Order: sequence, then structure tokens, then C-alpha cells
Amino acid sequence: MKRVYFFIYFFVFSIATFAVSFKAVAPDVVTEGETFRLVYSVDERDAQDLRVPDMTDFEILAGPFTSRNQSMQIINGKMSSSYTESYTYTLIAKRVGQLKIPAASIVVDKQKYTSNAVSIQVLPAEDNANVGTNQRQQSSSSQSENRSSSNSFTSENIFIRAIPSKTKVMEQDYVLLTYKLYTVLDLVRITDATLPDFKGFLKQEIEQGDAQMKYENYKGKNYATLVLYQVLLYPQQSGDITVEKGDYSFLFRIRTQSNHGFFGFFDNYQHVEKKITFPSVKIHVDPLPNPKPTDFTGGVGNFTLSSYISEKKVATNDPITIRYTLKGNGNIKLTKLPNVEFPADFEVYDPKQDNVISNTTSGMSGEKSVEYLVIPRSAGDFTIPEMQFSYYDTRQNAYKTLTSPSYTIKVNPSNEGTQNGGVQTTFVNQEQLKVLGNDIRYIRPEEPIVLKKGEFFFQSFAYWASLIGMIILSILIFFFFRKHLKDSSDLIASKNKRANRLAIKRLKVAKKMMMMEDESRFYEETLKALWGFVGDKLNIPVAELSKDNIRDVFEQNAVDQNYIDSFFEIVSICEYAQYAPSMAGTSMQEVYAKAIEIITSFKAK
Repeated sequence: MKRVYFFIYFFVFSIATFAVSFKAVAPDVVTEGETFRLVYSVDERDAQDLRVPDMTDFEILAGPFTSRNQSMQIINGKMSSSYTESYTYTLIAKRVGQLKIPAASIVVDKQKYTSNAVSIQVLPAEDNANVGTNQRQQSSSSQSENRSSSNSFTSENIFIRAIPSKTKVMEQDYVLLTYKLYTVLDLVRITDATLPDFKGFLKQEIEQGDAQMKYENYKGKNYATLVLYQVLLYPQQSGDITVEKGDYSFLFRIRTQSNHGFFGFFDNYQHVEKKITFPSVKIHVDPLPNPKPTDFTGGVGNFTLSSYISEKKVATNDPITIRYTLKGNGNIKLTKLPNVEFPADFEVYDPKQDNVISNTTSGMSGEKSVEYLVIPRSAGDFTIPEMQFSYYDTRQNAYKTLTSPSYTIKVNPSNEGTQNGGVQTTFVNQEQLKVLGNDIRYIRPEEPIVLKKGEFFFQSFAYWASLIGMIILSILIFFFFRKHLKDSSDLIASKNKRANRLAIKRLKVAKKMMMMEDESRFYEETLKALWGFVGDKLNIPVAELSKDNIRDVFEQNAVDQNYIDSFFEIVSICEYAQYAPSMAGTSMQEVYAKAIEIITSFKAK
């Protein structure tokens, strides 16, 4: 049996160890007329017979160009090596849209492996783009001007659109209102928001989840876009209703200056907060037409009505369950199912209501149900009348009436009699007793009970000991939480204490990028860890994090000059390596070790 386990373990280990990685990499977004690279990479030396799919939406300008990369590293005395063989194609898209490149295949050790498919969004070329040789041969000064113009807070570079799904709507019909950010700047995060009151509407927010940046061509210019907020608005009155203005505050990373060194441009960045106002929106609301059905309660949309009954033939005192369910799209949250007129001989309990409603970009949808529990107390044939529900159908622009079937109930006499002095019991859902008679039974008085001191827990020794113990415990809890609240209120000290822990946590992400050999991401995450550490440790707001400010605060806190030089040296390496990683001159392992040393060796007065 042990031998069987050994072979199973060896087989699983072999698969995990010798699995071949074959993947395709291309940019997520390109512009029409822009060339880009599609790279297939495999981590085996004897790979052969690469077969790429038919790329009907793309033109292959060059390739494949084959390159090989082998690296070796020693970590904690353990040596490891890696090998990658890459096949690079230069492509250009033939049309605008969301285009897909199917999977490619390659053979390794007579076994065929398939890559991932690649999806690429192709945006239209911008109207003011200079396509051709002149665009590729811009001078350094012209490039600098373009960088500067795309780095400014102008209404063309950043704005918020308020986008209604429609501006003319029927009363109680919905309007989907979307607030979307358009920017060419590097967004860090949203810091604050002021939304309008949406007076005159019933609002239903749509959860955004983890919002992702997308790309869009708007008025001839390409932007990164982010849906900030979406809400369903159901007008509660007719006429023109205005959704007022509001604003969002954002934190952006902008380029402060560009230095031209031996290897080209070297950029400095800082975080800047900016408030952007979004415009008001006017919605015209038409009233619902007259005449309205007499049983109309305001339902607008598209609905269906169904019903269910548990039994049609029962004995007296047997329970019956009747359920009515309204489903559909529309203002279902505002609708109300009509009451049901049950026969007088039926005992009716309070109905149970259940609503399952969701909000999507297609409007509010779901179902409402009401469930009745009734008990017939007399024998005979009874009829539960039909239920009618009227609403305004937005598809056909007309009122419609839904009708549930009526039910005929046959109730047979029960063998159970009335007992216990006119009190009859039912055991449906543990309901209370039903009193049928009018007499009040005589209650015999008992002798009063006199409690003597010491005979019970009250005023005993255990009673007083427990009382004193609770008072002492309350005092201790008071002083404990008082100290805890005092420590928590010192935000600067709390931020200082967690600076090391947060920085190490951020560096773990950088280490992961290093293991994946993603140099650009590695240096980006390392920079975030260093900037965040200094900001938390020295209580510098994010918007004020710059080299000059940090150097001044270092000197004010008497930080050792060697430490200051080491800090700015590693920051410069990371900033430079983000744009020219192959010329950084320092390995990722060395940068990671220096970053750890900087974080753990910080000392200030």
C-alpha cells in the first residue's frame, strides 16, 4: 500500500514540476493605426512547431522574432535557474472594436500545448493625432510639450459626465443615471463625493463592486474611464425635474518635471488632489394617461401574477395555505397586492410577505409574494374570489389587468369536538388558543407567599458578594477602555506604530512581482512601500509627498545623513528602473534588500 502511495505522490510531483508554461501576452488597449507586439513565450528549450491562429482582424507587419533568456539566482544558499524562449510578432489592427486573437499551439517532447487567447480593445485614432512619419520623428522638445499638456488639469483632460438613459420618461418609469469619469491623468483613488438629493425621484442605487478602468473614444479623443455611480430614478411626479450638480474629489499622480539625462528623460511625480464638478440633468416626466383603472395602485412596468393553494378539500379546523406572487420589471417595490376577501367562516391569520428585488442597469426587477394561512371553522362549500392587479404596461403604453383564478373549497365536518369549557385549540404554526365562549372561569385565590430574609438568594451573602464583584469589574472595564480610547485617539502615534508593518506588507507584493520577473511592477510596488513608509512614519499627507518635503522633514527630525542618502538613492533607482529596467544597474534582489534595510533601520529624534 505504501508503494502505491509513493507512485501516486511521484506522479503528482512530476506533473507539478515539469508542467510547461506557454502563454501569449499583448496590450489590453491599442489605438487604430498603432503597431503593437504579440509575444508567445515558453519555458522549455526543445519547443518546436509553433502554430499561430488566423488573425483576420490584424495585419502581421513583422515576425516572428525569436529570443532566448536564461537567468540564474541564489537565494538563501539555494540556486535556481529559469529559461524562456519568446516569439514576437508586430501587428496592427484592421478595425476598431473589441478584437480577439485565438489560442496558439506549440509542441514540447511530442506533446501539444495551447496558449491563452488574447482580447484587445482597439480605440479610434484621435482626431488631432498626426499619423505618419512625422509623428514618429518628433523632437525632444515636442515630446516634452505633449507630456506637459497631458499632465494638466484642464476640462479637456479630465471631466465627469452625467449620462441619463433617457431624458423623457413616463411617470413611475425608470431612468438610469450614470456618472462617469473621463481622464488622461493617472488616477490614484477617489477621496470624497457630494451627490445630489434626487428630489422628486425614488432612487435605487446599483452596486458597482470593484470598479475597473476602461477605455473609450469620446469626441475624437481617447480617455481612461471609470463608472463612479449608477442609480435608478423613478419619478414620483410629472413635469420637468432637475437632478442638481455634485462633485467628486480625486487624488492624481502627476509629473512635476522632466530631467534630460544621459539615458533620456527622467520624470518626477507627486500626488495632487483635485475636485471635479459634474453637471445637472433635466428629466421631462409625462403623467400617466387617464382614465386609470379603478383598482390601479401605481404599478408601472411589465408584470405577471400567479397563485398557489395547498388544499381544495379539507375538514373543519384544517389549515390552508394560499400564496399570490407578482413578478416582473418596473417599480415593483412601490406596488401593493390587493387584499383578499375570504369567507366569513374562515379564520385568517396575518399574511406573510416576502420580497426579492434587485437593481440592475435594466431597471428594478424581482418578485413580491403574500402568503395567507386560513382555517375554515364551518363545513360547507366556500369560494375564495379572484385577485385583480392593474398596471401600466411600458411596452404597449396601455393599462393591463392581471387576474388570478378563484378557488372553490369543500370543507367537510371534523370529528373533533369542542372541549375544555368552550376553548378550542389549533396547532398550526404554534398559534395561540381561540376563545369561542363568553364565560369567564372562576380563579381560586391562593394564600399570599411571604418571603423571609435569608431564605432566598435576595439579600443573602452570595447576593452581596456578587453585587460588589460586579461593581469592581465595572470599574476595571471603565479604566481599561478609557486607556484604549486614549491610545486610539492619538492618530499620529497609531499611524507611526503601524508604518513598519504596512511597509513590509507592501514589500511582500513587490517580492511577488520579483519572483514573477515583472520588473516594472516590482519597482512600482517598492516605490509605493517607501513613500507610504515615510508618509506614515513622519505624518506627511499623501498630497505633500515629494522629495523636497521629505528631505526637510528628515532634517527636522535629525535623521542620519547616511540614511537620507541611502533612502533617496534607492528611490531614484526605482523611479529610473520603471522606464529603463535593463539599464538600472542594480538587480531587483539588491533593491529589495536595500528597501528592507531602509524600513527596519529608521531612527529619528
